[in-house]
This record gives sequence, structure tokens and C-alpha cells, in this order.
Amino acid sequence: MQKLGIDFDGVIQDSSFLKKDYCKSNFGIDIPLNQGKRGYLITNNILTESQYDQMVSDLYETELGLEAKIVENADTVVNELAKNYEISIVTSRSPLGVFMAKKWLSQNNFPTIEVIGTNNKDKLGALTGFDYYIDDDLSKLLPLVHQISNLYLLSWEYNQGEKLPPEINRVNDWNEISRLLKI
Repeated sequence: MQKLGIDFDGVIQDSSFLKKDYCKSNFGIDIPLNQGKRGYLITNNILTESQYDQMVSDLYETELGLEAKIVENADTVVNELAKNYEISIVTSRSPLGVFMAKKWLSQNNFPTIEVIGTNNKDKLGALTGFDYYIDDDLSKLLPLVHQISNLYLLSWEYNQGEKLPPEINRVNDWNEISRLLKI
């Protein structure tokens, strides 16, 4: 069975509205709905690194994150893919964040899937031997070029302007992933 790795935040779980609400209520800052990524918020001086880290900790390591939405069709497609692929979620989350991700997955009727957390470290070691990997962060995919045959960047407003090397394919949604992986 082929091995499929999937990132969690921004690929399976959509916490964009939680990040927006959190920044408004905790910092008095109104962030754009689909621009809650670290690079954008810090580079544009919207949040400090400390504020971003606090937000991520509060949303990824507490019950607050259980309110996050499912990325459209992720649940349906992942359930179908689980019939033909060995799936692991490989996330940058901490051990506590992994625990909360597992709880969220169970709460949202995903199949039982291994969740590997890298604690904000490179994902290369965790993805050794994988055939496919899907992420929404190009910087997480680039080290995997020539290591994993099939790399996909899930396209969002925040990553649309990034130029991809030929080894990484842009996918627009889970329906396209479904077609590419032939389920």
C-alpha cells in the first residue's frame, strides 16, 4: 500500500476564522480572514512573534481549537483515500497540539489516522518512505523535493503568488486531490 502524508493545519483543519476572532478579541487587531500564517502576520508587522506564538499555542493546544472547521471535502476524500493508502498526518505541532489534533479528528468523524508531530522541526525525517505528501506551506515542501515523488501544495490566497519548482504540483481543493489520487 502506498504511503500518503498530509499536513493538518490549513490542509485538513481550517482555523482561519478562529485566528481572526482570536486576534480581534485578544490583541484588538483585525487580520484578513485567509492571511493567518506566521510569515504574513509577522513580516507585515501585524503581530509580533510572541503574539503569534501565543495565538498558536492557545488555538492548537487547547479546547479552543476543537471549534475549527473542516477544509471543504477533506473529510470525505480522506475517508475514501484511507481505503487505498496508508495515511499519516505529519504536522509541525507540538505533542500537546498532536493530542488536540487527534481529538479534533475523532470529533469530526475522520478515520483513525496516525498523527506525527515534528514540534516545529523539519518534516523530512518524519516523511521518509512516503510516496505522496500534501501541505499548504511551500517552505515545508521544498526540503522534500527529490525525497518524495509526489508533492502537492494546497492552494490558498496566502500561497498563490509563490512560484513552484516543477517537482511540486499546485492543487486547488480536495476534489482535485481526489481526482489526482484516483479514488
